[in-house]
Amino acid sequence: MSVLVFLIAAAHCVYTPFTKVEESFNLQAIHDLLYHRTNLTEYDHHEFPGVVPRTFLAPLFITLLVTPIATLLELFEINKFWMQYAVRFALAGTVVFAWSRLKKTILHRFGVTVGVWFMLITATQFHFMFYMSRPLPNIMALPLVLLAIDYWLNRCVKRFVVCSGAAIIIFRAELAMLLGLYLLYDLYYQRISLPALLRIAIPAGVLLVALTVTVDSYFWRRLLWPEAEVFWFNTVQNKSSEWGTSPFLWYVYSALPRAMGLSIVFVPLGLYLETRIRSLVVPAVVFVLLFSFLPHKELRFIIYVFPLFNVAAACACNRLWLNRQKSLWNKFLSFVCIGHLFGNTLLTMFLLLVAGTNYPGGVAISRFHRLAAGEMNVSVHIDNLSAQSGVSRFAQINSDWTYSKLENLRPDDEMLHRFDYLLTEAQDKYSDKMRLLSQTHEIVEFVECFSSIGLQYRSVLPVKIKTRPCIFIMRRRYDLAGDRLRWSAVLDGSGAGTAIEPEPTGSVSLHSEEEQEEEEEEEEEENDAAETIEKEPPGRGSNGQDDDPDAAEVESAQEEKRPERRKRSLFTKVPHRTHSRKAAGTVPPLPKLRRVGGRLQPSLQDADDDDDDDRSTTNQPSTVKDAETEEVEDDEEQQDDGGAGASRLAGGKYTGKQKLEARKLIKEEKMRRMASKLTRASFSEVCNLDRMSMKECLKKLIDDSGTLADELDDEQGEGDGGR
Repeated sequence: MSVLVFLIAAAHCVYTPFTKVEESFNLQAIHDLLYHRTNLTEYDHHEFPGVVPRTFLAPLFITLLVTPIATLLELFEINKFWMQYAVRFALAGTVVFAWSRLKKTILHRFGVTVGVWFMLITATQFHFMFYMSRPLPNIMALPLVLLAIDYWLNRCVKRFVVCSGAAIIIFRAELAMLLGLYLLYDLYYQRISLPALLRIAIPAGVLLVALTVTVDSYFWRRLLWPEAEVFWFNTVQNKSSEWGTSPFLWYVYSALPRAMGLSIVFVPLGLYLETRIRSLVVPAVVFVLLFSFLPHKELRFIIYVFPLFNVAAACACNRLWLNRQKSLWNKFLSFVCIGHLFGNTLLTMFLLLVAGTNYPGGVAISRFHRLAAGEMNVSVHIDNLSAQSGVSRFAQINSDWTYSKLENLRPDDEMLHRFDYLLTEAQDKYSDKMRLLSQTHEIVEFVECFSSIGLQYRSVLPVKIKTRPCIFIMRRRYDLAGDRLRWSAVLDGSGAGTAIEPEPTGSVSLHSEEEQEEEEEEEEEENDAAETIEKEPPGRGSNGQDDDPDAAEVESAQEEKRPERRKRSLFTKVPHRTHSRKAAGTVPPLPKLRRVGGRLQPSLQDADDDDDDDRSTTNQPSTVKDAETEEVEDDEEQQDDGGAGASRLAGGKYTGKQKLEARKLIKEEKMRRMASKLTRASFSEVCNLDRMSMKECLKKLIDDSGTLADELDDEQGEGDGGR
């Protein structure tokens, strides 16, 4: 049965493999012990020490367990993120080992069926199984607490004192309130005398203090007793309240119901029906009440009492189950006991789905690795939100990439704009931060996180988990239309424009001068063709085919130019970058405009797209050559639409409807070119984006352009009529 509990904890770990900032120290310390060993200068805690220091003894223990696995992964060159799974599995196995010892003792003292109920209740609850593999300081102390309670039940006083002292002195000083109550119980009922207790406690305490001070002073490079500093900071100075406070009864009405699930209703009944468990469970109740005086409250602070309350719930369920044959009411209550396990399971599944949306940073760095796969010497900046919600050193899987967690970088800092990729907190695209970052980077993908829980009455599932964009994955932007790789100007704090220096290129630009001249010539040819259509419509042959030699010459000349341009685009050189790439040079696609409902709108990634993983790579040019070739093909299609139409209309006399169609084609071509330029321009220079959206600005520009073109057509029509 213990294996089943471990497998369930492992399933929770697999579904939510990432960690948060509270787990950061222990996880990073294990990583550094595995990969940096004695090179203390590379350890993460020197760069990010945290608010209070933590002990290295628990990371050292987990490192010893997983070192063989790390050696095998390095031998076969396997991604080191798999080591994060191994570390969490090892921690879960340690907790399950101590929990199984307690379960066996409960089974022997209270009966086999109580042990079975205890296992089933624990396995169907969410928080204990979810936290079992998380490298929190509380979870590091949990095995010692479970072993201490097991030794207390078995009357092994010496082992109880040693385990309790280790948990209190090394890991969590507040455990003195819980384990001290069991010790006072023994002293009151004279299970141990005070002199005998002192003969055990004093030497053990001195050795434990010496152990933690010696080890942690070595790693922290100063004389240090970590848990003493934590106790002084949290309890004496009460600075933990700076991270938020909760009402006195928050543990009673919020934390315990969520952690225990439906099993909480059986705890009072178990205390009433089974007198033998009162000495075990009552200290847990007192501990929760005492801990409620501390203003800053978190569920993990009282995780040690969940197994003790489960003992009471198991005794209640066992008593109701044994009496199920005595009456119809008792049979109903026995079915309630079974049903509450299914209720716990459904609640666990729902909470696990919610928990899966709470680690956007981990999801973001995973998607970033897929987006930048195949590139070399990539630099990425990880902002504070990303670092706190899933990014760990185990997730930094490429040794030749630069992962930066520099803090206090403003959006207008030049250093921030030189990173190839950014993992940044999602904000409104019209905010000052996004306007500055968008000058040098573009959003290629975003990651959503938990927002709220809503109700939907018309659905089979009445509860809906609502999410919102939390993190943008931004890629450095390259100007394909320029003659070299350029940085846009970045505004400094005073509002003055500060241009970022361009990187050295020394290579052929993406668009040569000849190609630009050819594009200008093609525009002139289209205008000449339009004038020919309006002023001198020639006759058509009897077979209905175009027989105008001038139109045929224009079309044949365009056909001759196309293969030359296509061939030249395939050999266009890529601008040299400071960071080399494996491929010819991957570039982000320029945003295009798509026509929706008769209006032109930007074709950026849709926020409602369900396929987040493939959105950034599908239908995008992966190299400069692909981007150039696609641009050539787009130009050819546009010329085919206009040129072919002109040649078809140039064969004979034209009606007014045919002229309108020709003018419409030319107008659409001009609008398409204008929209393409607008995508590379700053809309803020054209419209007041504080009072109108980008979509309204684009519509206004298109309407103004259309009105101006109609006026010019009317004037030209009046001139033709006068002639």
